[in-house]
Amino acid sequence: LCSFCPAGKAFSNSRSLCTSCILGLYQERNDRPSAACKACGDGFAAPNATDICRECTAGKTQIPATEYGCKACGSGQFAANNATACGDCPRGKVQGAATAREYETACTHCLSGLFQEHPGKSVCMNCKPGKYTSIKGSISCAECAPGQWADSAASVMCEKCSPGWSSHEDRTRCFQCPAGYHSKISGSAECEACDTNQRQFTDALGQVSCSVCPVGQESSG
Repeated sequence: LCSFCPAGKAFSNSRSLCTSCILGLYQERNDRPSAACKACGDGFAAPNATDICRECTAGKTQIPATEYGCKACGSGQFAANNATACGDCPRGKVQGAATAREYETACTHCLSGLFQEHPGKSVCMNCKPGKYTSIKGSISCAECAPGQWADSAASVMCEKCSPGWSSHEDRTRCFQCPAGYHSKISGSAECEACDTNQRQFTDALGQVSCSVCPVGQESSG
């Protein structure tokens, strides 16, 4: 009793031996006098040697022809339907799942207060104290302006220093204006010296204005 070679095997005619398809190739027929093992096109892969090619769905890509099936993207990556390779999430976006889905849903914007300056990452980074970002999808954090401060990580805004105060150079805290200086408004970039030519002075920390020496007295600040 003669029969055609089964699916998953190749043969050139009814008198030739059946040979198994190598990994990655397929042959789905068992009713032909000849059949060749075939490779899938870009973005498609056969699940095994006897089944036809199937589209690689979002989050998976075609793997080398030495294996079967589509390969899931890793964290920090994405793939749309029919993709032949995984792509890295762009800067300002991350993908932390074990397997990716398609680009628009897999790579998510970093939240306000967080950033990611590198592509292909799975987590966002906190802005350091003294820095902030108020927008989603940031690739960097901005330093608080002079006269403002942020004492915690992942800040979305900076606070203004109170009148009589100004910000430290690292923008993580404010300091009281020293004696002889003052600041009138909140968010002052620096403390202003009292004008000794006008007999002005302060004798305490954190003053919002300068006092004036009585007539006949001079000021040393």
